Amino acid sequence: MLTGMHRVAAQEKTQQSARIEGAYAAIPLAEPSEIALPLPEDRGAAALEQSLRRLGTTASVMMIVAHPDDEDGALLTYLSRGLGARATLLTLNRGEGGQNAMSADAYDALGIIRTNELLKADEYYGVIQLWALRWTSDFPKLRSNRSSAGDMNAYSTMLCWLSGVNGHR
Repeated sequence: MLTGMHRVAAQEKTQQSARIEGAYAAIPLAEPSEIALPLPEDRGAAALEQSLRRLGTTASVMMIVAHPDDEDGALLTYLSRGLGARATLLTLNRGEGGQNAMSADAYDALGIIRTNELLKADEYYGVIQLWALRWTSDFPKLRSNRSSAGDMNAYSTMLCWLSGVNGHR
């Protein structure tokens, strides 16, 4: 008798699942939006061409900039997409200091905006984005733009490691 009850419950569950699936089947599936798709340069024949170009080179380049908007986007795009070089952009801070035309309470928001703008631009450049190990934008808070010797040593060590000088890459 217990197995009969289980069988009835299983049949009811199957019928309920079929009704739900039927309801979902009636909903038309939308095409992915442009936001969800990779760039056209990174799809189809263009992506294949990029991949083949990268196979033909062992070149690597790293551009180091103080903050977003300092990079040379045309050069990075040419090296990465045009020549197939592995391109990396190291940005030392997020750009929250701006041109000091904003009030001090907007610095963090400005950093978020500039970071997102740079990440979107990186997709077009075809580069790998790296950020410094810690925030370097003490200028707005301390009114000083000087780095300590310890900061310089940490950056030197980081740059050597990133560029492969010490044999880790």
